[in-house]
Amino acid sequence: MPIFFVGILVLIKGAVEDSDTFSPEEIPAIFPSNNEALKIFSFTDYVTALQAERKCTATTDFPLPWRGGGGGGFGGPPSDGEGDGDGEGTNRALQNTPCQDNLAESPACLLGGVCDCADFVNLPESTGCGGVIKTDFEESSIDEICPLYCGVCSEGGEGSPPPVPPSMSGGPPSFGGGSSLGISGIYNKGYNWQVPFVKCDSRMCKEDGDDAGPLCEYLALGVAPSSTNDAVGLEQAQAFRDFIYNRYPVLLDYTSLPFDFDFIQMMESNDQVEEYVKSKEYGGDTPKLALAVVFDGTTDPTINYNYAIRVNSTGFNSPEDEARPATLTTPPTDKLFETYARTDDESCPDLVGGTPNIGPYQNSCTGRYAYNGLLTIQRLVHDFVIADSGAAAAGYSVSEDGVQFVKFPSESYIVNGKEL
Repeated sequence: MPIFFVGILVLIKGAVEDSDTFSPEEIPAIFPSNNEALKIFSFTDYVTALQAERKCTATTDFPLPWRGGGGGGFGGPPSDGEGDGDGEGTNRALQNTPCQDNLAESPACLLGGVCDCADFVNLPESTGCGGVIKTDFEESSIDEICPLYCGVCSEGGEGSPPPVPPSMSGGPPSFGGGSSLGISGIYNKGYNWQVPFVKCDSRMCKEDGDDAGPLCEYLALGVAPSSTNDAVGLEQAQAFRDFIYNRYPVLLDYTSLPFDFDFIQMMESNDQVEEYVKSKEYGGDTPKLALAVVFDGTTDPTINYNYAIRVNSTGFNSPEDEARPATLTTPPTDKLFETYARTDDESCPDLVGGTPNIGPYQNSCTGRYAYNGLLTIQRLVHDFVIADSGAAAAGYSVSEDGVQFVKFPSESYIVNGKEL
């Protein structure tokens, strides 16, 4: 019986090995440009988000995000680059964008699993290139979703962004377009939201214009030394707290914030951080922690600033993203590389299924560390080190938006066949 099945496999291989589907394909070398750099939120953006007034607002379901240009914005909808101080101006769309298919960022792919334009164009609901795809809500242009596949523009050229309906108030085109309620300042109901200290649930909105403050959960930042006997760690932890409050005094002004607890929760040790998050009162009488920074002055005295940033391994920033409980959203720390991953967007795949759909960068380890706040808090710690060590007084500094992230360049390689 096993020999019989082997024979069948050999026959199948012989029938398809010379077809176009299984012919070798060369993947070109990649050298990222400035337009592909991710510019994540700064801690100033976090503080602005904490202060922002939240209202229930009418929105449109399933907006189709534009490809960001001019700095690779990581945040909300396209804008004129001015922004409103709440992170909504971080995605700077160009008037002319590179010709590329947009299906991967559309709900048809993100929600429906149809991610190949060849399949999408031939859906029963589609009339093909030059036509429309019909949903229960409206008709959407096929050429706007798959312009490269449909020949609207040529590879390497530019294509103009599709026209924006007036009802979108400067936002991107929609796929589905059903009216619903969202929360002001949080684009697309929290999809791609990267502020771990503010978690709002637009599903609880009842009327347009309602106060959404009670629908939002605000989290704290934990700071601690490594142990109760770590005098150096305690000194650095207290200095870090003071640095934050001196730099952002609004965090001490409870009249300007929608919560009444201390934003920085000081702990006596790393063990107390553990006890804190496991207590029965956690999330009730005691605020939840978005992250915690632990300074260690005892393990290796040769390191002037030895610290660890602790994040929630199963956390996500928008309640609307909830999925199978306790699925990991933080990259594993027990291995350096994802086996066989060729690109950054394959470095942190969802291997078990049911993981919250947090944004377009969720399969990138860099993206996940931006969503959970680690990269922004790491930058804040480094700003503190520059100041506390005396480097800032000596004239050394890094501009707040001076750090961006790009994937590593890669050489070309051959793929021996394509996926069916």
